[in-house]
Amino acid sequence: MSGDGSRSDRHWPGGGQTNWRPVAAKDVRDAIRSRTILLLTLLFAALFVGTAAIAIVGGDEPFGAFLDVGVPVVVFLVPVVAFGVAYKAILNERRTRTIVLALSLPHSRWDMVVGTLVGRALVLSLPIVAGLAVAGALVATVGGAPGQLANLLLFAIPTLLYAYAFLGFALGLSSSTASSRRVTLAAIGSWVVFVSFWRQLVSVLVMLLFRFRAEAYDSLPDWAVLLQLLSPTEAYLFLLDGLEAFSAGGVADMDAPPWFATRFLAVTILLAWIVVPVLLGYRRFRRVEI
Repeated sequence: MSGDGSRSDRHWPGGGQTNWRPVAAKDVRDAIRSRTILLLTLLFAALFVGTAAIAIVGGDEPFGAFLDVGVPVVVFLVPVVAFGVAYKAILNERRTRTIVLALSLPHSRWDMVVGTLVGRALVLSLPIVAGLAVAGALVATVGGAPGQLANLLLFAIPTLLYAYAFLGFALGLSSSTASSRRVTLAAIGSWVVFVSFWRQLVSVLVMLLFRFRAEAYDSLPDWAVLLQLLSPTEAYLFLLDGLEAFSAGGVADMDAPPWFATRFLAVTILLAWIVVPVLLGYRRFRRVEI
């Protein structure tokens, strides 16, 4: 099948009538049959319930302690799970040639990408929501902290956006190449950069540009603050800062952050991480030979 594909594939990002829902439904059914959802539910239930148990035992303010213990784990673990769910989603279809059968049905390549994104997002969402619901109930009942539903939602919604950001990035990688090695290396590299070392990389860049003068250590220039917030991890932590006295550090702890450092910008950045990599990946995917 040529890169032109069907008539709908010749439009950007997809013309005519879309048909992504069957693709998303198939993804969810496959996850149920392979017990992926069950395994992820057990993983996140263990993570959040374990965190809630530590918070209940160790603090007078269980939900605040829950954030202090749970957020660092979420920051490191959720991207790994999101990558694992999506980084070979389209790639494996191409390598096994099952995509030829899928595209022979009334699906365009755009349907394949969007349906996969929605399906994998559901596969990831259900375990996270289930784990948080159980942990929230535990904190409310055993921890003696009822009335935390609003705080739980203020934690759950950014956490889901954070998961979707890495899901979108992984799916964009999967759509853009047929090389398993490239996708794997890019996934590992992006995790290291955006999760572990982004703040340090921005600080080093500022010091290099200021040639290690004293002003480089006093405060970040506005452009560096924006650069720091462009990481999905930093945007996520910015959204959580101040929730039940949780301190995220970074931009959120600046005495006088720039005017643009707002929660609206952080949400916009996370949404961009979901959408932009998918569009870029689709742009390459629609042109390749299948």
